[in-house]
Amino acid sequence: MSFTMSQLRWIWPNCLHCMKGIVVFLVLLSTPTFIDAVRVMCNEFRCEVLGLSSQEDTFVYAYLPKDVPEVGSRFVRMAEIPRAIVEQMSKANRMVRIEESDAVKRVSVPRTVEALTIELRSLEKIDFEENSALLELYIRQGKLTKIPTTLRNALMLYTIKIYNCTFHRLDLAAFCNHAQLDTLNLKRNHIRQCVEQLQNVESLKISNSKLSEFTIESIAAMDNLYMLDVSGNQITSVTLNTERFPKSLVPFLDVDISANEFTVFDVNSVSTNVSSLYMALNPIDCSWDTPFKRVALCAVASAEWIDIDWSKVRPIEDFDHYWERLPAELQIYRNVRPSHRVTNGQEATPGQFPYQIALISEFIISSGLCGGSVLTNNYILTAAHCVVGTAGILATGGTAIIGAHNRNVQEPTQQRIRFSGPGVIPHPQYSSANIRNDIAVVRLDSPITFNDRVQPVRLPARSDSRQFGGFLGTVSGFGRTSDATQTTSDVVMFTTNPILTNADCIAQWNAVLIEPQNVCLSGEGGRSACNGDSGGPLAVQDGGSLQVGIVSFGSAAGCSIGMPSVYARV
Repeated sequence: MSFTMSQLRWIWPNCLHCMKGIVVFLVLLSTPTFIDAVRVMCNEFRCEVLGLSSQEDTFVYAYLPKDVPEVGSRFVRMAEIPRAIVEQMSKANRMVRIEESDAVKRVSVPRTVEALTIELRSLEKIDFEENSALLELYIRQGKLTKIPTTLRNALMLYTIKIYNCTFHRLDLAAFCNHAQLDTLNLKRNHIRQCVEQLQNVESLKISNSKLSEFTIESIAAMDNLYMLDVSGNQITSVTLNTERFPKSLVPFLDVDISANEFTVFDVNSVSTNVSSLYMALNPIDCSWDTPFKRVALCAVASAEWIDIDWSKVRPIEDFDHYWERLPAELQIYRNVRPSHRVTNGQEATPGQFPYQIALISEFIISSGLCGGSVLTNNYILTAAHCVVGTAGILATGGTAIIGAHNRNVQEPTQQRIRFSGPGVIPHPQYSSANIRNDIAVVRLDSPITFNDRVQPVRLPARSDSRQFGGFLGTVSGFGRTSDATQTTSDVVMFTTNPILTNADCIAQWNAVLIEPQNVCLSGEGGRSACNGDSGGPLAVQDGGSLQVGIVSFGSAAGCSIGMPSVYARV
């Protein structure tokens, strides 16, 4: 069914009694509705307006469902998207996305927008209205050559990510008044110079640009900085020690200058503030006879294969501390041997889940097998119970297996990287007593090298309030595969089921175990995550894989009985 623009302008103002029916009609469509030259596609999670060509077209935004988490526009046929149009988008929802519109060169952002994602190859200019409420800004592509001057109007920003533009000079002073800003990511630009200072940022990434020199002088005033990533540039020398960077400013700092063009390095140029220095994939002459050189540079740049005695590795669910946290009425099932691991799942194709890892955590008595996901080139994401044992004792170390399809085979893209006890960081409010905040990150001893089969996972934006009920969720891992075997899977397995609303999950579990910080995956068809999957990712498709949960626990009565598996929400 289609309507002309004039027909719609009559129907909506003059037929209020049928308004609800029209809106529902739009929501339930699986194919676009044609509104003259404008197309509208909606489901319960997102609405998109395709083919905007003038200000007049924007009346359609007023009739979009108000409870849809995200509103987007694609294939816009205007050179400029004025503030009034973007304001219409934000009235439908605070999260606005504009993409795949090669005609657009300029976007004007009103104060009402709270989260904005732009992916426009032709974007040359973006303006922000005064007193902007913007919290998150993602520009994934464009022709911007400098930080927009009107960004000073968006002082509530806490995340700025601008990728694939053509910045040649980064003036950090442009961000000095952004008191809330904690993440600044400017990777894959053309930045050649970094000047001035910025105090508030905790994480600064200027990777994969064309930076040819860098001095710690430019970040001397960053009191809160804990991570600096200038990897993948053209830096030939670096100074990480100056009088303006005293020890009192930053207690520790992770610096990643891997994949640059260093041929020499002087240990005396490193400030005492630098606690971790990653220099892999630099053409450094490793023949120098200095202890620092051998340990910190050569070993990191060419990590050796780590052999693993799998006979000493058990699924983490076999450990006492896994069962101690479950209710007493479920602990009686400990000696029952149900179906384990992604039950009734299927083998993944190599590289299908480039963020999937196998995590071996070493405890005093034995080693436990879990899953996990690649967070950055230095950090991985997993469940707290994978690295926290009985009485809250942390794992003493372990190994992350990254980029593996078959974890027992020395594959070309597979990396095995150690981690140590101090690198284990469970959620500070993790509670094994009631299985709350079952999340941890692990800092690796050396950085991951990204390739076609090794990529970081995407996480929901901080302002993303979606619960993902009704989405199809995919869980993957290396755990046990059936009732008939106690061995874990050599290869990555996966299964896909609908994600439940928390109300539906509570109906099958109970309100004591299931809280808003949990997300549940249906166990229909006997497909589920279980022993050996703990810590692994639950992902949905939302413009690519988006991790929404971490495997936390399942029914102790069995993994293939149809009960939902439960995840820590991320």
